[in-house]
Amino acid sequence: MTDLISRIQDRLSALGLSAHAASMAAFGRGDVIRDILNQRVRHPRSDTLTRLAAILETDEAWLMGRSTSATPTPRDVPVFRANSIPDSPSNATKGTLLLEETAVEYVNRPTGLRNAQGVYAFFITDDGMAPRFETGELVYVSSERPPRVGDYVLAVFRLSPDSQDQSCVARLSARDERTVTLTRFAPPWRETLAHSIILRLHKILTFNDMAGL
Repeated sequence: MTDLISRIQDRLSALGLSAHAASMAAFGRGDVIRDILNQRVRHPRSDTLTRLAAILETDEAWLMGRSTSATPTPRDVPVFRANSIPDSPSNATKGTLLLEETAVEYVNRPTGLRNAQGVYAFFITDDGMAPRFETGELVYVSSERPPRVGDYVLAVFRLSPDSQDQSCVARLSARDERTVTLTRFAPPWRETLAHSIILRLHKILTFNDMAGL
């Protein structure tokens, strides 16, 4: 058990992930990896180890000490800086961001995105989408995979020709030929925006996307 804990900690450190962020990405809960590290769970199930290995970009054999080396992954996904914009009557949505599309660092490329184009990442800046996304959590985004209703997205919009671009993390709740409806959780908020002001609608990738499942 101590070998498993050590290997999990090694991979978290190598990937620059917290136990909470990795657990949220792999399981949708923040306590799964913490419970293993604290030995509250001494014998993780096989499916738990499979999902854990995927998010830690290695394999189950290495985690369990049956292989001598973790799978190396390229560190080439750019991280963009996201700055919160204070809520004001001029904002179309709550929790708006200014996303600076210049890399401030690079993070590891998940296994399932090995050959994917248009992938970038940024850190969540508020709790408006909690518990799905927490402040400080790193999320991966694809500019190439079309989002479907129900997906989480980064919406980039411009209120007028002379205004700056703004971004918002939200759930894509509905869409038609003319509008897009976005939902945020805390506080509950729902807004329908015209396609004419939407510049980009990028999918925030799920664990299954990143693991290639």
